[in-house]
Amino acid sequence: MLRPRFYVMMVMLCLAALLMGACASQPSPTPDLEVSDATDARDAALVYLREHEGQNAPNATIEWQEEDVTPPDWEGAVFTEFTSDEWTVTVVCPVVPPESAVYQVVVSSVKLGWHWKGSVKADGSVTEVSAFKQMSEEESKKIAEQFVRNSPTFAFDGIENTLELTGTLTVRCPYCWVFIFEFDSRHPGYGDRTGEVLAEVITPHRAAIAVEQLEITSALMDDRWDMLRRQMLDEQGNPLKTLMQEMQKAIEIATNDPLVKEETSGEGYEVGKVRQWEPEEPGDFVVDIHVGKRDLPGIYLSVLVDLEQEKVLSVNRHLRPRQLTEEEKAEAQRIALSDPQVLERIGDKEYEVSSIEEASWSRGDEFFVFPAVGLNIPPDMQVEGLRLRVFVDLEAKKVVEIHSAYRKPLPPTR
Repeated sequence: MLRPRFYVMMVMLCLAALLMGACASQPSPTPDLEVSDATDARDAALVYLREHEGQNAPNATIEWQEEDVTPPDWEGAVFTEFTSDEWTVTVVCPVVPPESAVYQVVVSSVKLGWHWKGSVKADGSVTEVSAFKQMSEEESKKIAEQFVRNSPTFAFDGIENTLELTGTLTVRCPYCWVFIFEFDSRHPGYGDRTGEVLAEVITPHRAAIAVEQLEITSALMDDRWDMLRRQMLDEQGNPLKTLMQEMQKAIEIATNDPLVKEETSGEGYEVGKVRQWEPEEPGDFVVDIHVGKRDLPGIYLSVLVDLEQEKVLSVNRHLRPRQLTEEEKAEAQRIALSDPQVLERIGDKEYEVSSIEEASWSRGDEFFVFPAVGLNIPPDMQVEGLRLRVFVDLEAKKVVEIHSAYRKPLPPTR
């Protein structure tokens, strides 16, 4: 089913939407302006048409019925439709100061078959966007073909001599057609893919362009790419968020979380890896946020984000370690192996130093980072034993924390 004609006008007026209102409710029109509201814009456009098109244009004696047809929840513009027995004039007024307003006007007649589009400034000047012409299948086809040629997909890598019209459907509304175009691209994908790594594969495309009274009301490529909105669609025809859009949303939620803001305040942050938490739960993402500079020692936060609920589920701290010098490693080992509690746990058993590195642990909301000496007691991994991780304060020259874990014996090798 074709969308109302003013849908296209909505797209066209996005560029004109700003903050304050020329067509919003105002105490009185601005008297110094030639055009200060939708009625003035309509009249200026019709005067222009009568001067340039003569008797084919709507005459000055027509009585118009006025209706506000602004879509629900639409912000940034007011849509006004004026109708008579033979003509319809649609005026879209951007919500800007009156002196800055540029009104978009469409004049059409289903009964007589005429169509015109133009813009009207506050000083009364009129610019023709689409000439006053009879609506026809041939004219509609030209509009559809030009739309395909100008689309980002075709403009990026469409092969010129492959574009052809392969079908025309007549729709049950006046001056409505759907044109089917087919063409090949040099690479897979849609839209402007500048900067992407692309496969050298000839890719066929099929575009269905619906034109209603010389306005494009829908444009669908390969049943999956909305050419007007420039986004993917799901199987039900609803907009499909790309993985990149979801990742960007996850970053936004993570970086605005109060705890994350508290952790990064004063030092700033850099976003690291962003990945899906589980393939079967595509709505959950993990965002790594590095406190300070990611190429310097410090910490980073792994933030689990639920996109469906738009909230952070958990924040975990991790160490971004620095490399210890050989002198620091030797001193850490000396302090660890001199500690009475460590010596008691070793007893008369053999042991080996498995690692010496900067490491971290947390207790409640506190996060600690110190050099840690790893010990295997005994070294033989095929017997049960103990793993120790001894955290050392090099400045205080003492052990500050000992973590131990029971080690199960490895099965014998064959």
